[in-house]
Amino acid sequence: MGGLETAVEELKGKYPRVEILPLQVDVRNTSQVQEAFEKIVKKFGRLDIAVNNAGIEGPHVDTHTVDEKDWANLVEINLNGVWRCQREELRIMLNQEDQGLRQGRGRIVNVASTWGICAPPRELPHTAYTAAKHGVVGLTKADAVAYGRNKIRLNAVCPGFVRSPREFKIEN
Repeated sequence: MGGLETAVEELKGKYPRVEILPLQVDVRNTSQVQEAFEKIVKKFGRLDIAVNNAGIEGPHVDTHTVDEKDWANLVEINLNGVWRCQREELRIMLNQEDQGLRQGRGRIVNVASTWGICAPPRELPHTAYTAAKHGVVGLTKADAVAYGRNKIRLNAVCPGFVRSPREFKIEN
């Protein structure tokens, strides 16, 4: 059983009354993103909140040594993938009825990174990742201003390191 199926089973076990629509989507593929949101609206009738958490780590190298394909792939997933999802979310939310002061037409949360608001330490070169996550923060800020008047709220969260086996490997 894969990670998605395991998560669905755990959620169903804890919250049996919650409806779940598990979808696996390649955010680099516009048609897959569009189809996923069509399925969401078909099943639930509307989209009240979306969390865009697309991201890969990419190469830990300086700008002058990063491979162009690695750079492009990271930006394609970490920035363009978030943008593709957000674009579909906005299209849906703009056509939804305003649910009042607290809910509006919908809310979007984009997961960026600490490296979306500052640079990593010299010992951890991460220019492609940093550039993409700065882009996510900029996209979020720009669209928060643009769509706030339509009662759609957008925010970015910028978490730091999370202790995980991967971080432990980097540390050592």
